[in-house]
Amino acid sequence: MGTLLYWLDPWELSPTVVICVLVAAILFAWGARHARVSIARRISS
Repeated sequence: MGTLLYWLDPWELSPTVVICVLVAAILFAWGARHARVSIARRISS
């Protein structure tokens, strides 16, 4: 687990990376809210 945190810890926070992650998170949340997914499919994944 320590190595994973090592790779996820950037040397400096880039504004481009922050914007890309925020856009991806917003699109994911918007798509997840509008998707018609059955309860059985939610449980299986």
